[in-house]
Amino acid sequence: MQIPNENSRGANQYRPEQYAVYQVAKWLFPNCKVEMEAQLEGFYAVPDILITCSSRKIVVRMNGAKHDNSPKVRTKDIHQRDRLEQAGFKVVDFNNDDHAIVFKNPQSPQSVKAIMHELLKE
Repeated sequence: MQIPNENSRGANQYRPEQYAVYQVAKWLFPNCKVEMEAQLEGFYAVPDILITCSSRKIVVRMNGAKHDNSPKVRTKDIHQRDRLEQAGFKVVDFNNDDHAIVFKNPQSPQSVKAIMHELLKE
């Protein structure tokens, strides 16, 4: 899969890694609604990517360096994950440390493979 080279800051308002995950999700789940930064009813947080259809409810969170370096943010993320999972969502986190290739080179074949693996993981 080739990700369109529209993900530079000049082409849209989204971070390149967020746009790459969005494009892969649209390709993987053609019958689902895939949205960036959509408000979830009943939740304060706005997920980076929301994937919904009759068979799936997935929230994707792109956790950069501030998530890795802040105990307060990590605690908030844990509580948010718990609430989302209790509401029936699968939560997929792309963390800066664990998925460095996605953050450093989001259009690479290795990134696409890593994104697909995380989105399809049960």
